[in-house]
Amino acid sequence: MAPRYPVDLDSIARHMCPGFSTPPLLAEFCVWLRAHVWGSVGCFDLRGERFPDGYVEGGADLAPHLGLFLHMPDGSFLGFWRPKGNEATPSVVLIGSEGELAVVARSLEELLFAMAGGVVSRRLLEDLLPSDEVPAATSALRDWLGQREVKAPSPSRLAAPLKAETRAFKQWLSAHGRKAARALAKSAAAKELRAILIKDLPPHAEPWETTGIEVVFGPKGRAALRKWPPFTAKGTPRAPFSAARETALLRLASELRQHDAALTPERGPALSLRVQVSSERLTVARNYLDVPDPWHGMSQKVLARGVSEHPRSAYWTPTWVTPSR
Repeated sequence: MAPRYPVDLDSIARHMCPGFSTPPLLAEFCVWLRAHVWGSVGCFDLRGERFPDGYVEGGADLAPHLGLFLHMPDGSFLGFWRPKGNEATPSVVLIGSEGELAVVARSLEELLFAMAGGVVSRRLLEDLLPSDEVPAATSALRDWLGQREVKAPSPSRLAAPLKAETRAFKQWLSAHGRKAARALAKSAAAKELRAILIKDLPPHAEPWETTGIEVVFGPKGRAALRKWPPFTAKGTPRAPFSAARETALLRLASELRQHDAALTPERGPALSLRVQVSSERLTVARNYLDVPDPWHGMSQKVLARGVSEHPRSAYWTPTWVTPSR
């Protein structure tokens, strides 16, 4: 039997922007899509996701403005964009796995009609076109939209490029990243981290060459550190830091984590930090929701105790943490 579309409506609801419920049309589309063969209206699945902190510096700050709901095989996402936080009918944007950014529809309705009519960008959204390997269900999608009396946009409106909207989206994202990077560069802990880590770079390193650390935080101040990336170009494990350097790096990473938590108490402290340094800059990717990689030696139960030590909003509470009773 041909596989059906993976759909996780609960996940979409959890990751929707605060103050913005899952649109009824999207919930109904989830139900409709479950009954159809994967690939018949495109190659994707429907599930929620937070905007990743490491996509731009300070990306976690933007998560409440981006409700991601459609995941493509290459790791790209589509989601609702609410720059002001109060848009009743938000546009739909592409967050590409390789940095592609675009407004792809002015609304969910436009996106679904574009998919039903095959009016999507083959360069950016090829995965929203039916697969050649299964019978297409685009006509069934058109019929379904008609049965629900969803107003169809004009063909010219569907085909019109969204250049101005895409430019505004890119500028919005870029402006936030620059502001967050400037704030990070002023941090005393970040400056000290960079001064220590940059010594691991080869002389005359290219701008794309990086070194760094990953730190996982558990309960009662417990933390574990490793070099990042953990392996050399030859695939061998990188030599560990000296005890003195590791102690200094853990202290500075903890300071950076606590500083972030003080600025955004609703998120609580990050579960892990990934700090990377190049010859030009330092970047920090913060993980607030996912179970960190298992190398750190702390079980999920132990990590959950660490999460429970700090109050945080429901939006920023990992689903794998059982609320204390």
